[in-house]
Amino acid sequence: MIEPSGQTQRIDDEKIRELISGLRIGSVRKLPDLTGINLSGLDLESLPLKKARLCDANLRGTRLVRANLVEADLSGADLTEADLTGADLTKSALHGTCLRQANLNRCLLAGADFRAGGAAGGTKGGVPGAATDLSGATLEYADAAKAAMSGVVSTPERKCIGAPEQKCIGDERGKVV
Repeated sequence: MIEPSGQTQRIDDEKIRELISGLRIGSVRKLPDLTGINLSGLDLESLPLKKARLCDANLRGTRLVRANLVEADLSGADLTEADLTGADLTKSALHGTCLRQANLNRCLLAGADFRAGGAAGGTKGGVPGAATDLSGATLEYADAAKAAMSGVVSTPERKCIGAPEQKCIGDERGKVV
């Protein structure tokens, strides 16, 4: 979290465990600002993270299967190799988010904002308006209806097989369609 003095406040492992435990049992009513927090490699499956502020957070390798991330701000977050299978990212801010090799299969991405310099003004390594990186991410059966996708970076090896009634996020050349 950023304090008024501009210093980053470090949340210790015990407080993180307490927060996760509280989210699992429903005792946490309001999420704290988790900007810049390191949650890498943790199992956050099915957690209610609606409207969470996770800007510039380290979520590398984190398990977020079926997590509720509706309207969450993940701008500038590092989700490299994260598992977001079935997560709900509806109307979330994903500007400058790194999703390299992430599993987004069956994700709900309706209305998500991937645009560089999107509404939440995401940063990536302190650079405003960085593009979202989907290099190597899998998006099988992901629902991206009305997602704002301009400025997304992707590569040909990215697997993208949309459900028959949905448009695929990228074509076989990795270009955003």
